[in-house]
Amino acid sequence: QNPTYKEQALEEFKKEHYDEAIALLQKGLQLDSTDSETYYYLGFFNHYRAYDSRPLSGYDFSYSTQIFNYLDQAITLNPNYGDAKYFYGAECSANAFWAMQNYDLGKLKYYYSLANQKGAYPEWLKEFGRNMLKSCASNGILFTGGNADFDICTYLQLHENFRTDITIIPIGNIDRPW
Repeated sequence: QNPTYKEQALEEFKKEHYDEAIALLQKGLQLDSTDSETYYYLGFFNHYRAYDSRPLSGYDFSYSTQIFNYLDQAITLNPNYGDAKYFYGAECSANAFWAMQNYDLGKLKYYYSLANQKGAYPEWLKEFGRNMLKSCASNGILFTGGNADFDICTYLQLHENFRTDITIIPIGNIDRPW
């Protein structure tokens, strides 16, 4: 039995052949434009084509628009598609980091709000963030290990005014000059 375009794309992705994987998924969409998983993988794979913890050479924001479009379609077709919501949050995070780097508070707030609206920050994650922030002494510093904990704590500070006395430092990005 011949593997489907999606199965072939997953194999290409494992080999880090992102462009080939994306092309196979786009062929699969021509056969079935109602498959939420294909849209999810298109968003996911395009995200990895654009980033490796920071935008790759040649990146422009058209990638982000395309990623959001694919993930929006996945969520529209399957509102409970948790992985699509997670990667929507990851894409918002990438844009939020760009906004931080460029000192653009408006866009920073926008992308964290968008992630929340799309369901990337479920209630359990917000509670996790609140607990992390609550554990800090007044005017303390919270070192976070990755984007998920940094993003949710920043969202809580910016949109719920929760523990705004805490400075959050993402260890994984401490080598960034900005």
